[in-house]
Amino acid sequence: MTNELQIMDTLKSFIVSNLAAYRDSDDTSTAFQDKEVILDSPDVDNMQSEMNVWIEPNTVDVEDFTTTEDEQTFNVKLCIVAKRDTSANLRTKVFHAKNAIYRMLRNNQDLGGITDTVDVVSYRYYPQLYDEMGIVGMDIDINVTYTTDWSI
Repeated sequence: MTNELQIMDTLKSFIVSNLAAYRDSDDTSTAFQDKEVILDSPDVDNMQSEMNVWIEPNTVDVEDFTTTEDEQTFNVKLCIVAKRDTSANLRTKVFHAKNAIYRMLRNNQDLGGITDTVDVVSYRYYPQLYDEMGIVGMDIDINVTYTTDWSI
């Protein structure tokens, strides 16, 4: 039975393992190690790397409820943050990461078979975070639709 924790773990695994294959042709840096993709709320002050992705749950909507199964839509927020570079380079890094994540999700709609669909809902770019220069970010809202089978 698919649940929200599985979905977040699978998203992390896909980003760490597959993202480099979906980079822009001029992007040589978008790839993340396991420690740079974090299942938590963003913590820029304790960020060890120059770029991280945080995966955090947002909402779950339950639809088409029956006695044996229901369809759920899980909204997940991916937060990409880059720091320690010029503003132009940081912006480029964040948008390259966003493009790679978008292509990866478009080509893996079922996240390896655990979901029905994955849809990118919106992006929000933040040219300056926490009143500090040299830190930029982007939020990506994703809706993940999956069916929970209660007959087990």
